[in-house]
Amino acid sequence: MTDLIFDPPWYLPLGIAALGIYLFVHGNRRQLAQVRAAGLGVLALAVALFLAGRFLDTDQEKAEKGTRALIDSFEKHDWNKMRSLLDPSASVSTPRGPVYSNRDLIIGGAQAATEQYGVSNIRTLSMQSKQDASGVVTVDIDVLSDQKFTGQMFPTSWQFEWHESSDGAWHLVNIVCLKIGQETGEGLGRQFPSPKR
Repeated sequence: MTDLIFDPPWYLPLGIAALGIYLFVHGNRRQLAQVRAAGLGVLALAVALFLAGRFLDTDQEKAEKGTRALIDSFEKHDWNKMRSLLDPSASVSTPRGPVYSNRDLIIGGAQAATEQYGVSNIRTLSMQSKQDASGVVTVDIDVLSDQKFTGQMFPTSWQFEWHESSDGAWHLVNIVCLKIGQETGEGLGRQFPSPKR
């Protein structure tokens, strides 16, 4: 339901606006003030719906923006920005087990990875998000980056789990690395360096 308000399909406000215009014109021709006023009200509703869809973000859109901001903070080595996006108890894991167990270790690991691998020029290949009944938003993302260590472009796949805090802010709670290059198994965990202290 909220998607119809905050992310309506293009035809919904257009259809409501057409109904409003019809009512206004019909009421105006027949000199029916109530119908004309109803037409203006429906037209105002269409405008409000259009503006809400353009300027207010859904939970999924907020999580996707947060994901882009996290990637940008990693690429620019903006560790303060990264810290603001991560929940204090955030963790990084692979499908085979844990890697980093809190925000400080994640940031230390990110700092070590940028030095060890020379990651730059990160491009998003695909991003999909979904929200479950409890309100948690999961973002699946595939990225491609240049790495000085290998001298080539390197694909990775991730899953980010975003939670809304009591103050309305969204924080990243769980990060799961699904794939690094062609590695999807036991070797995934070994790709993560020891965090910088």
